Amino acid sequence: MTTTRTIRFLLVLFCLVGAVCAQAIELSVNAELGFLSAGDHRLGTRFMAELGPDFFDIPEPPHAPSDYLSLSFALPEPGNVFPNRWRADFRPEGVLNDGTEFWELHIESDHFGAMAMVSVDLIEGPWFEIQVFIIGPGGRQRAELPVNFVVPIESGHEIRWIELEYNSPIALENTTWSVLKSLYR
Repeated sequence: MTTTRTIRFLLVLFCLVGAVCAQAIELSVNAELGFLSAGDHRLGTRFMAELGPDFFDIPEPPHAPSDYLSLSFALPEPGNVFPNRWRADFRPEGVLNDGTEFWELHIESDHFGAMAMVSVDLIEGPWFEIQVFIIGPGGRQRAELPVNFVVPIESGHEIRWIELEYNSPIALENTTWSVLKSLYR
């Protein structure tokens, strides 16, 4: 009886800690250049996602031979299955428990000298706990969601980084087991 009760308690505690410390987040990313659109791309965190390719990650098809605008993410651990160009990149929820995660964003076009407008918007997640930073040649700049930023197409292949900073005071709080038990006495 005591063993069953202990297992149930630990199972409930594990579920509560998992729900508090990790949060599913999904952002939508798109790029437009005149009449061209790169389509809807997604990044974020999911419960069963992995750092490398998994069933949440969708490969980006090759772009057209001319008159194109392409957007893709590079996975941190891509493997050898596909080229490292992804339409969706979801990572484990726990990656944000240390506070920060980066997504490498590739913008490609043959319209040299043009300006691509990239937009990022929150689809799912605690908007009040997420800070977004765009990192590029101008440095690291904080952005409020939804955010639009311009990327000049100079070389045909531009790279920016999207940084998510998770500022949940609960997820980052270190508490000992004895302090936690004392709350319920």
